[in-house]
Amino acid sequence: MRSSGAARLAVVGAGTIGMRHIRAVNQCLRAVLAGVAETNDRVRAEIAETGAVVDSAVGRMIERTNPDGVIVATQTDAHLEAALPAIAAGLPVLIEKPIAATLEEAESIGAAAAKSGCRVLVGHQRRYHPQAEVAREMVQTGKLGDVLLVSGVWGVRKHDEYYGQAFRRTREAGPVMINIVHDIDMLRHVVGEIDLVSAMLSNGCSRGPKEDAGVIGIKFASGALGSFALSDRVSSPWSWEYSTGENQIVPMIGRNCMRFMGTGSSLDFPNLVHWTYEGGTGDWTRPMLGTKMDCRQIDPFVSQLEHFLDVIDGKSEPLIDVDDATMSLCATLAVLEAADSGEWVGVRSRHRPAASGVGI
Repeated sequence: MRSSGAARLAVVGAGTIGMRHIRAVNQCLRAVLAGVAETNDRVRAEIAETGAVVDSAVGRMIERTNPDGVIVATQTDAHLEAALPAIAAGLPVLIEKPIAATLEEAESIGAAAAKSGCRVLVGHQRRYHPQAEVAREMVQTGKLGDVLLVSGVWGVRKHDEYYGQAFRRTREAGPVMINIVHDIDMLRHVVGEIDLVSAMLSNGCSRGPKEDAGVIGIKFASGALGSFALSDRVSSPWSWEYSTGENQIVPMIGRNCMRFMGTGSSLDFPNLVHWTYEGGTGDWTRPMLGTKMDCRQIDPFVSQLEHFLDVIDGKSEPLIDVDDATMSLCATLAVLEAADSGEWVGVRSRHRPAASGVGI
């Protein structure tokens, strides 16, 4: 248990998402920035000018700053290497999504956490939106009847400069691994586990290894069926970012990007328009009315950080632990495998959970 006062947090990786975490730390009265680990010389020099402790090595930065918790915000393929020194030190860790680049790396994180006894929270920050809990409660308690169909779209046109880094032109940084993993995690959270996926992907714009567009078929364990369309090259208002204004560089439009369709009623999400028959029940011969439900807007990174601080203080267990996040990774990797094979790919049998313990 840490001493009283503001929690001292260290951040590993000071790229776009790392700086977003640093801003959240600076906004939170319960936390202070203890130090930053960053390998880029230019970025490291810029951070040093702010007076923060900065080092190129994670382990050395931890030794120099003695933090109460560590936030890992590196590129996905560096998550394991970045997290292990903090886990070995027994420190609570917040790891950005996806938890790792491969299933084996995710399971290594889980095994190391279980061995050291540290708590690991994974940064699927969208679950902190109040809309997520409203939708989950409506689906899971049968307020929509039996949910039979789910549909979703994630369509944006990213700016050309986004792909200036070579990593962002790789498949590991394509919209499936970087963006749709969020939506898959949300679908699991609201509807339940995913059993099977199919997929078709194309790269007609980039002509490179990363995909430009895709369509995904989903079979949930509940029996519900889903479809999802995705692209980072289309001019579209239908994406989580446009729906919620969560990303500070993307204007909020407020259109829904998912629909949950049940035998009794349906729900637009995340704008929370509940579609019911006039009079409450009926069929296609009766009018349907859409009722907008109010829900407060939040900064999910700040809410996530507040929860992480509760995890550090022993007040809460991780909302998204290693096993939960690894299941979202399993389903996301299955999309790529299904696209390559042209076959439906099973999801739930692929993950071997770590031994139970406080680390997961």
